[in-house]
Amino acid sequence: MNSVATRICIGLTVASIGLVHSAQAATNAWFASSGLLPNQTTTNWVLSDTAIANPTLSGGVMTLSTGASSEQMNYRQTSNLAIPSNWTIEFRARFDSRNSTANNNSAMCVFFTTANSVGNILYMRQDDIWLANGFLVRGNSAAVDTDDAFHTYRIELSGTSSGSAVNVFYDNGALPILTHQLVTDFNLNFGVQRIGFGDGTAGDSGVSEWEYLWHNGSSVSIVPEPSSLALLGCASAVFLATRRKD
Repeated sequence: MNSVATRICIGLTVASIGLVHSAQAATNAWFASSGLLPNQTTTNWVLSDTAIANPTLSGGVMTLSTGASSEQMNYRQTSNLAIPSNWTIEFRARFDSRNSTANNNSAMCVFFTTANSVGNILYMRQDDIWLANGFLVRGNSAAVDTDDAFHTYRIELSGTSSGSAVNVFYDNGALPILTHQLVTDFNLNFGVQRIGFGDGTAGDSGVSEWEYLWHNGSSVSIVPEPSSLALLGCASAVFLATRRKD
């Protein structure tokens, strides 16, 4: 193989390594537009599903649907999770429906635990979002559209200990629409660091739609895209063959 082909092979190998590195850097960013469910993009996301239905993907939207209050369907990370003091969680989603009228929980939520028993949950229902003040105890809330269209929500933490501020921003607004704090409650937050979204309740059911979710916590376990690994493998093999001929 000539030197030009050799240089091409080297370039392909470097490009492949770059793609794998990019996949590592984006471990905590999931987009429905990728055509993959969260647990198909990285082993860090684990599906908890006791519902009859399964998560579905269509048109760049993932739909989570539970039909009974005892059912759960959510994605969560608990392993390989390192939480910074300025933990930021952003997602774009739309509330669809729920089967309960209770105002202290909902089948659509994002939950985050920073330490044993310390954390909070952002709940969403029709035109209403709120943070918890304890297990099944409603905290501060805000009245915003949640179901007419998809909206972008960003949760910003100012610390990881109980009492640290939690600010929620809406559609990239400059000021938070909702401010509360991390609370200590084992029944609400459980005992391990975690982040998750979907239906995590045992007292409600319903349908929610998600376009993306990312957070700036760090994790290391990934499943690189098959195309990246294939390109890397082919380029490396050809390069080694070239070296043998030279």
